[in-house]
Amino acid sequence: MRRFLFFILFLAVMAGLGTAWWLHRPLTLKTTPLDLSIEPGTSARGVASAVAAAGVDISPWMLAALFRVTSSERLIKAGSYELEASTTPLSLLRKLVRGEESLLALTLVEGWNIRQVREALRKADLLRPDTAELSELALMDKLGRPIPMPKAAVTWPCCSAPCGPWTVNWQRPGRSGHQAWRSRARMMR
Repeated sequence: MRRFLFFILFLAVMAGLGTAWWLHRPLTLKTTPLDLSIEPGTSARGVASAVAAAGVDISPWMLAALFRVTSSERLIKAGSYELEASTTPLSLLRKLVRGEESLLALTLVEGWNIRQVREALRKADLLRPDTAELSELALMDKLGRPIPMPKAAVTWPCCSAPCGPWTVNWQRPGRSGHQAWRSRARMMR
């Protein structure tokens, strides 16, 4: 019986030492630095799978077990992270829980129109183009912003003659007719 208890104690000590070694050993990365992206609402298992899929040589179930044992599976924050060669499983966990995201700079010049802004976003590395397939009008509608219209003289279809030199400031899609235009137009002087 004494030998059995000693053997169990020996196994527990070895498991503890092995776990401590694994927690503090640097991860093997395919590239350095490695970019990791965690989507909002991803579960702890999904995060562990995303880490392995990004190019980290680690067992997803061991990483998910680490998240569960430390009770941090619900504390992991979504975002874009940059992993260095010195990253350990424990430092990765801290980074994900604290939300220490990598930040990228993108310069947008004041006075640019929507086309120039979208072109700059399209050229930016590591940005996911969610709105690339939308036209400018559809994008402005999705944002709930007024659509800028060029200044022009307007004649109303309900009148036989022009109502006067009107300048259209903006219009929301789906609104038409004399009242909708009239409420958003002003007299030129």
